[in-house]
Amino acid sequence: MEKEEAIQSLIDLQRVRDTECAHIEVDQVLCDLLESLGHEDVVEEYNKIHKWYA
Repeated sequence: MEKEEAIQSLIDLQRVRDTECAHIEVDQVLCDLLESLGHEDVVEEYNKIHKWYA
């Protein structure tokens, strides 16, 4: 994922009314961006954390 694509995705997600769904999708956008920048290890550790969206 490129920076510009991530920014556009985040802009699009600002319009999503379901904040829980938006938050889940934002997390994925940011993880995809980190992975594309070579930070797979950061994403791997982040994914080990229990998440609760509500």
